[in-house]
Amino acid sequence: MTTEERLAKVERELASLRAELAERVRTRSVHVVDENGNERAVLALGEDGPALEIFGPDGKRRAVLGATKDVAALGLGDEKGKLRVSLIADKDGPRVVFSDDSGEPRARLSADEDGPRLVLSDDRGEARAVLNADRDGSGLVLSDKNGKPRAGLAIDEDGPSLGLLDENGKPRAALDATQHGPALELYDEEGEGRAGLAVTEDGPGLRLGDETGKVIWSAP
Repeated sequence: MTTEERLAKVERELASLRAELAERVRTRSVHVVDENGNERAVLALGEDGPALEIFGPDGKRRAVLGATKDVAALGLGDEKGKLRVSLIADKDGPRVVFSDDSGEPRARLSADEDGPRLVLSDDRGEARAVLNADRDGSGLVLSDKNGKPRAGLAIDEDGPSLGLLDENGKPRAALDATQHGPALELYDEEGEGRAGLAVTEDGPGLRLGDETGKVIWSAP
């Protein structure tokens, strides 16, 4: 082999090596900076797994993506760098959490083996509305500022039903619509049924009761 042939071989090997290096970079972290030298993205491998962080021009973290053995998560931040949206997937199923500017979770959407569930909370973290659906039906629960359930709407194989409760958790009104017909029940402060109105295939009916629940008048 002549000297020229040896040089040509070396040049070919160097070109092949440069091409391989251009296609594959093996490292534990990559830092991407802008024209001013500010860090805008970091891709790193830690003890728990890989993570990608993205920063705004002011250095505030705007997004983070990570994965470990048990969970994968994506977080999105606002212009102040505060975490506002979290997307998480683990053994319990996927869920999305929306937080306000104080970091308080305000909405949570999840899905597990029982079905999807949506929880809306106030600025104190109290759940004010819960919506869920499973194989047997769906339901909506509305709560007051103290977190006590005050109204519930459910739909199952028997039909829809609506329940209203007072601040002590006592039922005060219930409205159902089943295959037998609609029915309305009114309760006193002790939870005793005092009035009932129903319409069945036999016709309408009205019932009034005393404080013990005993019927004192009915029609027909």
